Amino acid sequence: MSTPTERADEMAGLVIAAAQQDNACVVTSALVDTVLKLHAGTEEGKANAVSVRRRVRARAAAAGVRVVLTDEERYWAIREQLHHMSGDQVHALRDSIAEGGELDPRGHDQVLVDAISARLSQRLPPRRLGGVEPVSVRLWEEPGPDAVGAMPEYAEQAPVVAALGILRAAGVRVATVPGRKMPYRDWYGPQGPQGAFLWPVGRTLEVSWFIDGAQDERGMRSRDSRTVRAARNQALQDVADAFRGAGWTVWRVLSRRTATRRDLRVDVTPPSDEERRARLAAITGPIEPQLAEAFAEMYAAVADGTAIPVPVTKARPGMVVVAAVRLEDRTIDTVRHSGPGQPSVSVTWTFRGHDHRRDSVLGDARTFPTDHHLMVTVESLESLGMLARPVAPVARS
Repeated sequence: MSTPTERADEMAGLVIAAAQQDNACVVTSALVDTVLKLHAGTEEGKANAVSVRRRVRARAAAAGVRVVLTDEERYWAIREQLHHMSGDQVHALRDSIAEGGELDPRGHDQVLVDAISARLSQRLPPRRLGGVEPVSVRLWEEPGPDAVGAMPEYAEQAPVVAALGILRAAGVRVATVPGRKMPYRDWYGPQGPQGAFLWPVGRTLEVSWFIDGAQDERGMRSRDSRTVRAARNQALQDVADAFRGAGWTVWRVLSRRTATRRDLRVDVTPPSDEERRARLAAITGPIEPQLAEAFAEMYAAVADGTAIPVPVTKARPGMVVVAAVRLEDRTIDTVRHSGPGQPSVSVTWTFRGHDHRRDSVLGDARTFPTDHHLMVTVESLESLGMLARPVAPVARS
């Protein structure tokens, strides 16, 4: 078992290494705390934090790192950064902090506030600021980013991006959880999060519904639970319908503890690649291989999988049809079937070109034989619910 001094020395070495590798050779209190937490379960992690800081300071010069641990050291390090910023940049920083109000952590950072005030004063800068290269790391806490529909750490995950796209396409409101701290009275009220919010759990996404900052009746300040329950039930039903229309597997999670129905959340899972291909193939129906190859050669959208051939007999209003030339998109408005003598399908559509001009190739109406295929975007098929599968309700407490 190592001695306290050995543990502190070992941990100081880890802190210095972290500063050299990841923090531009600057040791801050936040870095020391982070390294201590990362090694909390190890022998060296038992080192006293004060002793670690003392050992870091003793070894800093030889290691070529700068120590910014005390308020005074941090104040002058910030002064150096502000000294190399233009007056407009410093004013913009001050205004940004003022706009954040009591929710902005920078407004409660007295060291930062004092440094900005000194920088914007009419006094000449101290000589110690001249010719000094400022540290390149941020020395104050920035407001966290707002979480729109999901926490920032999950926002770039493909299933989350796809799920938020489905909700927005269906017109479902997405909740925004502020990155800045909010007072309790503001969070649980009209200013709090409102709408759908996603939580990834493996391949499944749990979708909750915020009303006045509460994602469940147990977190409400209002006593009008009957109205809120009905509103949340309907909202989660809309969520389920949106994902079902996009072909996702959907479970509605209900409470067992209430006499009336109380939806807790909706769990959704994206279809596997095999399921998706099978549903798209069912929409296309039987097609000659040579014809499928010809469509892929003629239509780039078919070749890259963003559109599929759809028999004109399956045409529906709302389908977006792509053309082989001029990158034109057409949204079907009406469909009329005629026959039996000469069976055909008449389609009218709204032209949407990239140059916003009227469609001069096909006009706004065409009549096709029943064996004709339209190249329809997969996104429009999802929005119309043509890739849907049944909803499976699940009761849980």
